[in-house]
Amino acid sequence: MKIVFALATHNPDDERVWYHQKKTLEEMGNEVYIISSCLKNYKLKNVVTFDSNKTKKQKIETFVNELKLIEPNIIICDTPLTVFAAKKYKKKSNLKIYYDVTEWYPSKKNLRSCNFIITKIFKSILLSFVSFITPFFISGFIFGEYYKSLPFRILFPFKKHIYLPYYADIEYINALPTKDISTECTLLYTGPATEEKGFYTFFEVARKCAEKNPNTKFILRLICEPEIDLKIDNLHNIEIQYSKYLAFTDFCKEISKADIYFDLRKINFENRRCLPIKLFYYMACGRPVIYSNLKAIRKDVPEIDEFGFLVNSNNTDDIVEKISQYIKNKKLYQQHCNRARELSEIKYNWKNIENQFIEFIEK
Repeated sequence: MKIVFALATHNPDDERVWYHQKKTLEEMGNEVYIISSCLKNYKLKNVVTFDSNKTKKQKIETFVNELKLIEPNIIICDTPLTVFAAKKYKKKSNLKIYYDVTEWYPSKKNLRSCNFIITKIFKSILLSFVSFITPFFISGFIFGEYYKSLPFRILFPFKKHIYLPYYADIEYINALPTKDISTECTLLYTGPATEEKGFYTFFEVARKCAEKNPNTKFILRLICEPEIDLKIDNLHNIEIQYSKYLAFTDFCKEISKADIYFDLRKINFENRRCLPIKLFYYMACGRPVIYSNLKAIRKDVPEIDEFGFLVNSNNTDDIVEKISQYIKNKKLYQQHCNRARELSEIKYNWKNIENQFIEFIEK
């Protein structure tokens, strides 16, 4: 079959699409294409990109024109916009359109440009209406998370769907041997360098941890683009290293070198119900995680306490205590490392769910 991923909010080399879904579909003999409205020109086979600065109407027309050239049997969409484009293109009765729901719609970032409350309310109502009518045009849902599926499963209970979590294909990740972190400990932060995502909380935790454990050298490994000059004064036992954007395979190699992983995002309605995709990559590396206490993690990864800690991101002293436990208790650290990798191998692994994905798409 010819299958197209129509992406309005994801780049062609998005890890969920390019390295997991697309790869699996191609291995089964399908011809897979990606159309993405992103600025960057990707020199990849069967990939088409175009300028994202178009109006929504222009984007839909561009998607439709590209679909006419490919003539797919199946279109997998990432937003209502690409669903509308697929619906406009649809000519054959046997064309299937699937909506891969991985984002809130509307979400906080959709409303960020609204400067007035009335404008924000109006746009929220409009986007909610768009989200409501989208399912009438599709053949089925692909859900990445439980909580993001709820509105659609409640309103459209008979619509075909599948749960396809963000599990990592562990062939991309090399779980390195653990070391004695009481001597040197690498703390990893990846993602946007913003207050909401917990960047400054992570920095404050690292500073306090270095003060409390003066005989341990701490390396702060940052994979992000900080907007400020990163310095921690008067601490001899802390070093900062950072990289900007890394290609997916390089990212997997880089994160495997860390000793403890962090995500200390602020708790709000949306964040609490979002399942962070990188959690499964950290697990595959065989290292402990310290995350904000998110409802979505408790729901989708009930074994979280067996390989990490869920914390109050506002209580930095408690987070420092959790890190200190790992530094002082080698047995606890090793147990959590082993359990993280074990769970990744036996349960939270793309290979365990890819056949379900194939059956859903091909039937």
